[in-house]
Amino acid sequence: MGYNYSRYARRKNREVDLKMNVLFDTSVLIAALIEDHPSHSQSLSWLERVRSQEIDGFVSTHTIAELYSVLISNPVASEL
Repeated sequence: MGYNYSRYARRKNREVDLKMNVLFDTSVLIAALIEDHPSHSQSLSWLERVRSQEIDGFVSTHTIAELYSVLISNPVASEL
């Protein structure tokens, strides 16, 4: 119970912004990009949290390569 879940914490007399780091997988990115996907709204809300700087979002190079592969081979995604 020693965790401080507040947005800001005091460390050595200065405020430090505590943000959650999130590593996004291909499945989340695909769902966020395709409106008909069953998980679209949940996935998009996570990306919107990154955009509003509520959390820090990251994507691995492998995920970028996999995302590209899925997007160019999927007929639904090709509309993007």
